[in-house]
Amino acid sequence: MNLDPLNILDPVNLAFEQRYRPRTLEEVVLPDDHVARKLQSYVAGQTRRPLLLYGPYGTGKSTIADLLPHAMVADFQEGDRLRIKADGRKNVAERIAAIERFAPYVAFNAVCLRVVVVDEADNLTKEIQRSLKAHVDHYMRSALFIFTTNRFQELDEGLRSRSTCLYIGPARAERWLPRMKKILRREGGAVPPDVRLLALAQAAKGDVRKLLEDLQDLASLLRPGRAAGQVSREAAIVPFPGGEEPNPAA
Repeated sequence: MNLDPLNILDPVNLAFEQRYRPRTLEEVVLPDDHVARKLQSYVAGQTRRPLLLYGPYGTGKSTIADLLPHAMVADFQEGDRLRIKADGRKNVAERIAAIERFAPYVAFNAVCLRVVVVDEADNLTKEIQRSLKAHVDHYMRSALFIFTTNRFQELDEGLRSRSTCLYIGPARAERWLPRMKKILRREGGAVPPDVRLLALAQAAKGDVRKLLEDLQDLASLLRPGRAAGQVSREAAIVPFPGGEEPNPAA
């Protein structure tokens, strides 16, 4: 069953980041058509080459890593995914060794897809990165490796050369317009002119979390029955090109 990413059954007290988190890869606002085409090649089964997603904080790398396997096979289950969080708080070497216990086995889904996700791979030591290359070479026929990183140059060159490297940069403001409008309509408030929403998206500078936080503030101000004194706060949230001030009657 396809889930509407704008599910009205979500608790109303959730932050927009949780309430409107994409449920499918199609709902992710991608930075450009090149990235969309490359991801589609995985969805279409044309490749299972290791995938390296890199770019600034907050642009959706981990979300893509989460949702891509579900787009590749409808019955993908979490038991077919091994996630390694290279955060330094645990014995990362032991977790990488878990690949040997995970990758060789048959998956539970229709196309036998096993996925190994290494989040923040740049935090792995150089020794572990070199060791990981051997795991990739040995298991890449039975498992799809997905790496995410904010620091591309910190990754071993051998890992980079083995992977399809996709830069997940900030999406252009125009690409956010349809989703922003849909969220505001679901929230029951007025939808401002495009220029206001474009300005809000541009002010977030590609940080999805900040954009959704600012959009939540705006949505609360655009609901029917707001106090007139809140208009000045709306002006602070939504910057206007050339210093234009919001019109309370708009």
